[in-house]
Amino acid sequence: MWTLVKITLGRLPVWLVATTFILASCVPIQQEVVVVPQTTGSVWDAHTGDAVSQVTLRARTENDEFYPSPPLTSDTPGQFSIPLWEEERTTWRLPTVGGSYRSGYVLEVSHADFMNGYMLIAFIHPFQRQTDGYPVLMYREYTPLPDLLEACTLRPATRHAWTLASDLNRLAREDWFNALFISFGAEIYMIEEYLDSELNHFYRSCGISGEEQLAIQRTYRSAIELLIQNEAYLRTPNARRQGF
Repeated sequence: MWTLVKITLGRLPVWLVATTFILASCVPIQQEVVVVPQTTGSVWDAHTGDAVSQVTLRARTENDEFYPSPPLTSDTPGQFSIPLWEEERTTWRLPTVGGSYRSGYVLEVSHADFMNGYMLIAFIHPFQRQTDGYPVLMYREYTPLPDLLEACTLRPATRHAWTLASDLNRLAREDWFNALFISFGAEIYMIEEYLDSELNHFYRSCGISGEEQLAIQRTYRSAIELLIQNEAYLRTPNARRQGF
């Protein structure tokens, strides 16, 4: 069969063969696309390390849509789970080479005793159905922003991200915080990507200098390095014997 097709195509002009394949590829298709995968994680009082319950959660997607509506309430101390959200879409399937499906959303967590907490749930493939372990740190007050950022157009999570960035050196030395990366499925890259996403764009969007942008990054970069060292230690047999 393949030999017959090959011989037949071989007799046609190249341009006609190419056009036929392109037209065959460009057809409308319906598919279930994951907008928000099932997401699990944990919520913590950043000052005490206590698990926080009675929180409301919602996803803020790239298109400024919110899910679920109304927001989900989690009664379990610390732990949360946001259910899967799939959409049926009709799209034109175009022939592509390479490319990326990376996407994501910002998780917003609310509680009566705290300022809103946020976390970036990033790099979601449209068919990824679950992602786990994201930690959210809650603060009773936000740390004031540097003067050079106060004049910028801020995202909803910017003040929380700056507060976390300013506090990360302290957190990196707290046993309870380091245990999140062993016992609760959190990964250091989750915090790093969140801070980079929220705090590493001002030299483009706000016109600050490259040196000022680097100064913002230095606020949390050394703490990220310390967390990486701590995680490597906490996974050793010696650390496990000490109860981590």
